[in-house]
Order: sequence, then C-alpha cells, then structure tokens
Amino acid sequence: MPTLEVERAPSTWSSDYWLRHCEGFRVVAPGGRLGFVEVVLHGEDGNPAELGVVGGLFGKRVAFIRVADIAAIDARAERITLRPAAHIRA
Repeated sequence: MPTLEVERAPSTWSSDYWLRHCEGFRVVAPGGRLGFVEVVLHGEDGNPAELGVVGGLFGKRVAFIRVADIAAIDARAERITLRPAAHIRA
C-alpha cells in the first residue's frame, strides 16, 4: 500500500484506517472536484484497492480511482486529493 499524507488527523489513526472509512469524503482532482466516495473496494489481500466515486448532476457519473493515485487524505475536512497523473476509470 502506498504511503499517503494524512492531514490534520489524530496520529493514532493511520492512512489505512482513513482509506477503510472514507465513504462520503469529497474527492478532488487537480482539475477540480470529482465527486464523493460511495464505496471502498478491497483487493484479494483485504486491503483497500479502489474507491468508487459518484458525481455529476444527481450523482449519475461513476468513476473508480486506484488507491495508488491518492496523494493525500484530509480527515477533518473529509477530503481526498488525487495525484496530478491519476488514472480515473469511468
């Protein structure tokens, strides 16, 4: 699992904790807001692998983002920031 920057979160909670509990967090790409985390998808090893994100008018747009494409998690603001070259799968 990649090392993530966890901003303004209690030090006892790791990035792994926030990845497992980030439903409802806003997702921001370098080009602007992408949507909100609807579901955390786990890999065969049980670790978070992808985030299912909904956005657009009435939440009709669905995208999947690999955990490796996350740059930072701001737990207090409930915001996930993606890396500039993030691969977003529709």
